[in-house]
Amino acid sequence: MKTASSMAKDLEALSGEERYDASCKRLLSQKSLLAWLMKTCLWEYKDVSVEDIRTKYIEGQPQVAVVPVERDETNAERIVGGNTEDKSLREGTTTYDIIFTALLPGTGEPVYLVINVEAQGSIKLKYPLIKRGIYYAGRILTAENGRYFSHSEYGKIRKVYSIWICMNPPKDRENTIAQYHVTRDFLEGEYEEPLADYDLMTVVLINVGQEQQQKARGILRLLRILFSKAISAQEKEDLMENEYGIPMTKELKDEVKEMCNLGETLAEESRDAGIIAGREGTALNMLRRLVKRQQPIDSQAVSDIAEDTELTVSRVQELARDNGFALQ
Repeated sequence: MKTASSMAKDLEALSGEERYDASCKRLLSQKSLLAWLMKTCLWEYKDVSVEDIRTKYIEGQPQVAVVPVERDETNAERIVGGNTEDKSLREGTTTYDIIFTALLPGTGEPVYLVINVEAQGSIKLKYPLIKRGIYYAGRILTAENGRYFSHSEYGKIRKVYSIWICMNPPKDRENTIAQYHVTRDFLEGEYEEPLADYDLMTVVLINVGQEQQQKARGILRLLRILFSKAISAQEKEDLMENEYGIPMTKELKDEVKEMCNLGETLAEESRDAGIIAGREGTALNMLRRLVKRQQPIDSQAVSDIAEDTELTVSRVQELARDNGFALQ
């Protein structure tokens, strides 16, 4: 198990975007939010209350970004909360965003759930996101070998869910939830067979709409509110508690505030970067005009451009050199 100091070191290794991403995943791993996801996306829980899912069916504490995807790095003991160390963030190990176990209503059978947040959206990936979802679910399924069954004890295999939250999906997919699962088709004749014997892997893609859209409801609206950088922490807390009945514990409030603070910092950094880019673009145009007029780019010219654009003299000189302009 990680200590506070080791977790702090891990956070220091992350960039601003990575810290925000990590904060989003920690927030999403709260049982109250996972219960909403399960009730909406998994048919086994549709008739169970969110509160019962949270208190009776989610087991233990969900793990965030510690269980590796690759089989040679996956230790089944860690999936159920063991203390095997994970690789350092600096080593680039690919991990499941959130992984936890839950009990199925009625039977009490344990199942695995994996939840991943895909910030870029499937359209910007070099592969279909559904294939990655199936691959992740398959990895969890095969990792059960040696932990929950061995040799030919396939009857002990546990069902696996792989849920993907796409924050920036293609326009035609916004505000949609798609489920992919194992089904049975008879080619000739028919016979009875328990669904639980083959319904062992389900992948769900949740495509969240943009902030300006108002038609989203249920889990789609909740996720849009949760990850919006335009809504304050207090507004999010009020909406979560009043509209979705989510108890705002101190831990949950702290996670919401941290995510919002990181989001505001990123927005400010983005604005600052835009301002600097604009100034550098202006400086480049001024340098081009001097070249076009066959005027020298001497120290006085560089100083004047730096003053007009509020850039440093060294930065203007660097821009000139990078773009092949001769300095005098």
